[in-house]
Amino acid sequence: MDEDSPWRGDEPIDPPAAIEALVWAARACASRYAPRPGDGSIAERQMARMSEAAFPGWFADEVSVAFTQARILLIEADDLMMGMARLMRAMLEEGQGWGVPVLGRSAIEASARAHWLTKRDLSIVERATRAQTMRLLGWWWCLRDEDPSSARSQDLNSRTQDIVDGALASGLSAGPATNNHAAWVGEEPPGFRKSVGLLFDPDPSPYALFSGYAHGGLHALLMGITSKAIPRSSTVMLTFGPTFDEVHSMAAAALMGYWKATQAAFEVLGWNDAEWRAIAKQTLSDFIAWPDGG
Repeated sequence: MDEDSPWRGDEPIDPPAAIEALVWAARACASRYAPRPGDGSIAERQMARMSEAAFPGWFADEVSVAFTQARILLIEADDLMMGMARLMRAMLEEGQGWGVPVLGRSAIEASARAHWLTKRDLSIVERATRAQTMRLLGWWWCLRDEDPSSARSQDLNSRTQDIVDGALASGLSAGPATNNHAAWVGEEPPGFRKSVGLLFDPDPSPYALFSGYAHGGLHALLMGITSKAIPRSSTVMLTFGPTFDEVHSMAAAALMGYWKATQAAFEVLGWNDAEWRAIAKQTLSDFIAWPDGG
């Protein structure tokens, strides 16, 4: 492992360092193999048969694109998890932790999307259509604030229609873009709430609480009010903000979601090596055991 990594073997580490160590391990594992999938992996076998998902109006490498999209999403989740670790460390020193669930929410959204693309039981066509749907979703978001008469809007709308038409002509299900949702092929993509639920299944999803903090929902924010009696006074001081234990619990959910998505991607890509598994197991154990593990 890189000498700059927070990983210290069997030596217990605090929660922020555990998050950093897990992300470092994921980055190091990817760097050992990327950009190619491992020999004999599901990804390698499906990429060798990409022509089976070459439908009219489509790019020829949609299966490969699915794995690339997943890696981009997990790189985003990497960065968000590292930001969450820095905020947790600052909270230990300064006592403010509002930003942790906000970053955690974004991290599990990215992780859930990556997990949707890299599930091991997807067929070649299913993986290709999910990659194509993610592309269509990206185009739709880009065009929401675009002038409909602009050359860019007309180009992307035309390409979207070609992709939908190609899917329908090949016997696939598809739906057009509307003001409320993007075009899709194969299957309509789950929203963030559902995709996060699928990531955490069968465990309860933490998405509602994360979203409450992220959007300033009072149902979440009021949970972060604590009272403290001032000695030798009848005054009670209200302190706003989640406690470190509450933040630790929410960060644990984000960390588990990130780990599940990364582990699933590494298994499909054939990158699930012994070093990654050992560090992931120990850092997750250190994080969950805190403070008893320290």
